Amino acid sequence: LMCDFAAKHKMRLNTISVADKEHDVIMRQVAAAAKKYGDTSDMNYILQHAYTLDEERAKRFRQQGWMITTSMSFSYFKQHIYWERMGKDVLHDLIPLKREFDLGFNVSCGSDWGPANVWEHIAFGETHENVFGANFNFNGGPSPGTRRLFTFYGGAGVGR
Repeated sequence: LMCDFAAKHKMRLNTISVADKEHDVIMRQVAAAAKKYGDTSDMNYILQHAYTLDEERAKRFRQQGWMITTSMSFSYFKQHIYWERMGKDVLHDLIPLKREFDLGFNVSCGSDWGPANVWEHIAFGETHENVFGANFNFNGGPSPGTRRLFTFYGGAGVGR
């Protein structure tokens, strides 16, 4: 497994995981590798994409020392699809930047596939606006957006 290889060779692991079941699998694999090869929490593994991340799993990733790279494009373009297919409750966990910052993650946000203006992406970190110009997201829940300053500066430690 890639987790064993990374732990054994003290390499930084980067992995794409977008939802609960994938998150559970990768955390289980990392924990098993840590039992064999020692604690890996200081390796600052990177969780890429992380479309949805509930608070319980976010805390577990944080305890394992992970950092996060994601994009507001996922919220901007896919918010309505998540709403239609999984119901509005999942939107509370869709790219929850404020929660991630509050838990102490280093978070880096890329622009991926649009909009092309990076300043709009920074604003989306606060507003969670979507491609239709609306905000179906969160209904004022505790974790929708974050201040623009954190969205802009928060990822400085991830790309080291």
